[in-house]
Amino acid sequence: MIPRDLPIYELESALVASLRAQGRLIVQAPTGSGKSTQLPQMLLNHGFLTSGEVVVLQPRRLATRMLAKRVAEELRCDLGAEVGYQIRLESRVSAKTRIRFVTEGVLLRQMSFDASLKGVAALVFDEFHERHLYGDISLARALQIQRTTRPDLKIVVMSATLDGERLSRLLDDAPIVTSEGRMHPVATVWGRPYQPGEFVEPRVVQACLDAIDEQTGSILVFLPGQAEIRRVDQQLADSFGGRNDILLCPLHGELDLSAQRAAIEPAPKGKRKVVLATNIAETSVTINGVVFVIDTGMANIAGYDQVRNMTFLDLGFVTKSSVRQRRGRAGRTRSGVCYHLYSEAQFAELEDSHVPEIKRTNLSQTLLKLIDLCDKHGDGFDIHSFKFVDPPSREALDEALTSLIEFEALEVRGTSTHGARLCAVTATGRQMLELDQTPEIGRMLLFAMREGVATAVIQITALLAAGSYVFFRSGAEDQKQAADVRKVGFCREDSARRQFFGDWLTMLNVYRQWLDSGKSAQWCKDNFVVGKTLKLAEKIGISMQETLEKLNVYQPDSVAVDSAEETRRVTRCICAGYFKNVCFAVGGPRAGKQPFFNCVFINQCLSLTSFFIFVRQVFVWRVCRTAALSCTLLPCWP
Repeated sequence: MIPRDLPIYELESALVASLRAQGRLIVQAPTGSGKSTQLPQMLLNHGFLTSGEVVVLQPRRLATRMLAKRVAEELRCDLGAEVGYQIRLESRVSAKTRIRFVTEGVLLRQMSFDASLKGVAALVFDEFHERHLYGDISLARALQIQRTTRPDLKIVVMSATLDGERLSRLLDDAPIVTSEGRMHPVATVWGRPYQPGEFVEPRVVQACLDAIDEQTGSILVFLPGQAEIRRVDQQLADSFGGRNDILLCPLHGELDLSAQRAAIEPAPKGKRKVVLATNIAETSVTINGVVFVIDTGMANIAGYDQVRNMTFLDLGFVTKSSVRQRRGRAGRTRSGVCYHLYSEAQFAELEDSHVPEIKRTNLSQTLLKLIDLCDKHGDGFDIHSFKFVDPPSREALDEALTSLIEFEALEVRGTSTHGARLCAVTATGRQMLELDQTPEIGRMLLFAMREGVATAVIQITALLAAGSYVFFRSGAEDQKQAADVRKVGFCREDSARRQFFGDWLTMLNVYRQWLDSGKSAQWCKDNFVVGKTLKLAEKIGISMQETLEKLNVYQPDSVAVDSAEETRRVTRCICAGYFKNVCFAVGGPRAGKQPFFNCVFINQCLSLTSFFIFVRQVFVWRVCRTAALSCTLLPCWP
């Protein structure tokens, strides 16, 4: 389709007039209307960017890359010239850039060293209905900047499914412009209700086989996560046998750029694609040729357990708005079919929209950034006075502040007239901000410099930041058993106590053996290890070391690699960052570990005010440091 024919251009005059009049605008437009690619170009064409660039926030890296590439092609310029993008560890921008696509964390980091956003003429918050934490905080901070130092800053909030009226009130009655879009008819087929504990993969495989036989065109399947994608990919590959007219294309955020492009681009002539995707394919990115959508109704949803001080991904149902987004993917180019693998009654019970991430996550790292942004004179800032888009509970804010004070990242400078703590960022807190890690990871890294085990802790931290799987387990049953045996072989063991040290030191062992192999792809295959994760961890580790050197805190190692002394010091560093998580379940005879009740150890330098032992877990409700961190060796870690 020619860009000028997209539905968003029907609103061009209203968009431009509203933005000139008020400086704030809400755009409601369905998927496929062209809002993500065309609105930034409208700002450029109508003279909004003469004094600076437009920064377009995207919740996902895939969309950030793909949209920048598409807009650059439409403007007939090189990517990185007039149009560019920035994501973690990757940047394609220049002094000529006028349209810059970024992930949400990039803008928040820019705000930390550029309080007035010099050189930025407009901010566009795309897919805001997803309500990611950094998106919410960035919008709240942008509104604060606009109200104070930058009244000329233009702010646009866009979404396909959004409570526009409520958001308009939060944005001082910003005008709402709505596009109906143009969608082809989509037939809806409902499945039978899910049963408790049922796996989604068998239903997905059967639905794909039926769609291949009954429909033409490509198929888009929405699955909860990477593990389900790998299993369905393997089963479909076995089912399709030697058919060369079908391409199986995984699509998730951890794939490299070439694999993501292969999933998004049209299928070659004479072939059909089956795209196995997470919810990354719900918004912003168009997958050409899809006329059949298979929706599991499931996703891995991030949450936070305040009792255990741990974030987690939990398998759960998506919202009604997400279901509608998924269904719409079948009607982008022609009439399509959406097969929901669950019942219509189960759909009726879903929540209407996402619970904002700020209400279901650990706020420590975010509050540290916010206080640094808002406390310009070092007198302390009352975080309760900040105007959040959706404020978290007072208890969650106070708990996060207490944690940051315990981590020595904040200090209390006084109290407000309402009795709230006025907190300021300490020198340690500023180092944590530069590292751009959670306070736990930041403290662990800084402690490692004192302990002389910088390399090991940087490598562990980089593996955690890579955010993906280190091991894979697929294929026939004998291959899965071989993978289990290989994994146990990597476990680090305390021979004196006959206990394994846990996943983090196991991952460290894998990483070091991979380095010893010369970063061999064959070694990864033989040992059932995901080489892509290790390569990403290596890149992240180099960046972390550079940051530590820039902070003048980096210290070379003072103990031998893989020695017992190194292991002892590494566990001390882990305790320095994770003293609140000092004791957790360590059973698991499948992994070769001893029964649960024989392997619960509590660090001797910590006192526990209360803890409860359940069949599989130990919950530490409150851990107080009572001595300097001269910790004895802990046998296991979460």
